[in-house]
Amino acid sequence: MPVIPKTSPPSPEAERGNISRAENRKSLPVTSFSRSPNTGSISCQSCHPPLFPVVPRCGAWPPGQNRDNSGGHGEDRDNPVPTLPDRHRKRFWFGLPRLRGRRGRRTKAEILAEQQAVQENLDRDIDELVAEMHGRLGRDRASSIGCAYARYSTDFQHSVVDQLRGIFERAIALGIFIPREYVFYDIAVSGQKSNRPGLSLVQGVMGKKAATVLLVFTTNRLYRSSHTCMKFVKEDLVERNLRCIFVQTGIDTNDTEQWELLLDIRTVIDKMMTTQYAPNIRAAHIGLFLRRMVVGTLAYGYMGEDVPGPLTKRGLPRQLIVIDPELSVWVMKIFHWFVVDRLEQARILERLNDQEVPPGPKSDGTFWTEQALHYVLSNESYRGLFKYGAGENIWQSKADYSKRVLRDKPLCQKH
Repeated sequence: MPVIPKTSPPSPEAERGNISRAENRKSLPVTSFSRSPNTGSISCQSCHPPLFPVVPRCGAWPPGQNRDNSGGHGEDRDNPVPTLPDRHRKRFWFGLPRLRGRRGRRTKAEILAEQQAVQENLDRDIDELVAEMHGRLGRDRASSIGCAYARYSTDFQHSVVDQLRGIFERAIALGIFIPREYVFYDIAVSGQKSNRPGLSLVQGVMGKKAATVLLVFTTNRLYRSSHTCMKFVKEDLVERNLRCIFVQTGIDTNDTEQWELLLDIRTVIDKMMTTQYAPNIRAAHIGLFLRRMVVGTLAYGYMGEDVPGPLTKRGLPRQLIVIDPELSVWVMKIFHWFVVDRLEQARILERLNDQEVPPGPKSDGTFWTEQALHYVLSNESYRGLFKYGAGENIWQSKADYSKRVLRDKPLCQKH
């Protein structure tokens, strides 16, 4: 039988609302215990309203606290807090209206909407370009069928149409017809990744030999890695009697004696260009960091304030790190609940979600999670210690993703 703790009269601090962790545990007067006929688990009936639903993190056990299925008591009888079975709780949460994250931080829904808008604009521009090029060379006058692939990085988001224009110009000169359905692209995807939606479609078309020529603007648009690029061109194309043309670099696999050497040289140059400027960029970032400028992601409760001076590479004003007057209030409340009131993290999560506090990082922008709360409580910036270069991204070729690894010592830190 569960042991019912003895309750003591509330202290003056408790009457004022400052309830300690021990008192908080004793403040739930349990009236009866029963075993659920459906699940066999013990359920608790009390005079308090049901607990706020807790969503277990992925791969974790369901919440261990007892659930009140009576539909609410006392003052909350008319507006009971919904309690759902564990198998439906995640569906319930993701059906709620999404809350705006911290200031300046977009939710996933907003990011997806922006990506959708970019893709629709690209498709419209590509349709116009393809219609123009097909007027110059029709399928009946072409000697072969080609497939076009383009990719842009984050810094050059509007270069897909420019790449395709160069590809079509070269294809027309060589008598290659590229159907609209064989024009593929990837937007804001790293060239180090092998698993890309557009590239996968290219592999499907070339694998069926629906097209016999693959045209790419430059080598680094296809792959960043020299080994991966050579492996794809040689094994998936050349050895299957298919042709590959890199328009800007002038590499054509029909040149059987020179293409492999030229491709090796070019991919090595591409790799050097992506790494040689890294030390200079880090040095510039450290200079900005020491002046309290924004050079990376800010912790919850901080924000950037525009300052006059030179613009960034993207044409935006430089920003100074300042305290967010709205979100900083919640940061202080979180630490007060944890340090002074000694509340458990589960109780803090319930309060944050119940009061609809804008979620912090390590969340999906909808509600606070255990990981998001831990990120705030363990962040050293709240005691004035800021770090630059605490970790580095190391590409995992086999797993096809970038792994974040902490350095033994940050590149720079300052109080």
